[in-house]
Amino acid sequence: MIKTDDGRAVTSDGVNWQVQLWREHQSITWGGMGRPETRWGYLVAGVWSIAAGFERFPIDPMLDVAAIEVPSQRLITRIAQHCDGLPFAPMDSLELWLLDHDSRLPLALLASTGERENCERVSDARWRASVPSDRSFVSDTLLQHGDFARRLHRGSAFHRDAIAAFVNDTAGKPPMAQWIERGPGGGGNGLGGIRLDASLVGRCLSPEMFPELLVREHWPDPRAQALVHDFHLWQAPLLLTLTQISRSTRAFWETLASSQAEVVARLHRLYPEIVNEDVVNATLVEAAIRRGAR
Repeated sequence: MIKTDDGRAVTSDGVNWQVQLWREHQSITWGGMGRPETRWGYLVAGVWSIAAGFERFPIDPMLDVAAIEVPSQRLITRIAQHCDGLPFAPMDSLELWLLDHDSRLPLALLASTGERENCERVSDARWRASVPSDRSFVSDTLLQHGDFARRLHRGSAFHRDAIAAFVNDTAGKPPMAQWIERGPGGGGNGLGGIRLDASLVGRCLSPEMFPELLVREHWPDPRAQALVHDFHLWQAPLLLTLTQISRSTRAFWETLASSQAEVVARLHRLYPEIVNEDVVNATLVEAAIRRGAR
């Protein structure tokens, strides 16, 4: 993310940037009834890339176009100056972790932020495997173990809902989540959270108490461990953007991520380190060949 005094630019691939401006806006839609409420928040002004330039989104006609265009161009100039320096140092030192019901240790990552005021805006402690529109996760474990799959599916045909049910069941009901401020060494200090036991506030957690990836990797049930491995395999190109994983873990997932060459090609600019350069370069070549064959 790149920030200025009046906006920010965010990217999920290091190529396409969403330009967001910090603006005062009305809380009702155009033509709506009732008295509008004025609030401050980020307005998406448009998207920018080196190849396509800036595409400005339609804006409220009550807004001054110059008040959008000038700060947008200021942000675009900053992007052009700094995008070659990707990946940037991580800013999100505050992480919201769903807690295991029994151990009260971090189980799955729910959210992260670099600003404490954002912590108060999150009130949902349910873990989700993907955004609602993404139904592409398929687990070989669920396909091979019908009884295990039936227990988790809960009427849904999608594997992403099955693993979400499993993780959320492990958290118990009602689920408990804690904001933890991570330090440079990987440990963390416990802050507040959602339905949090007050005795957990202020605790110190060592690096070993955190899952290295997005969800705890080790489970007593082999089928559960295999299910979580399937999920991590699906997310492998994204996992390589994490900064807290060891070199051995990174090398392992670089190899497995090669099966999703085009996703690696989209995300590799955000990888903080590459251990197996030959593997990743071969993956990028494969992605280029696939694109050229279309």
